[in-house]
Amino acid sequence: MVEGTQTLKLDALERNGLTSEDALYQIIYSGKRKMPGYGEGCAPKGACTFGPRLSDDVIRSLAQYVSEQAKAGWPQ
Repeated sequence: MVEGTQTLKLDALERNGLTSEDALYQIIYSGKRKMPGYGEGCAPKGACTFGPRLSDDVIRSLAQYVSEQAKAGWPQ
């Protein structure tokens, strides 16, 4: 991601190469830079959340939700 543009708006996602639900899944699962990963098999340990991990199904649902909402302009 480009520093200073870490939003979930469609233009920022596209600019940062997060154009598919699979790309969103990967970043939620494994994390990137300061954002921790939330996948059950996330590694290395320092790159992942210290809290509860999320199942693959939940991460897939989150990726789908973010994608749909970004395409819709994140309506209120």
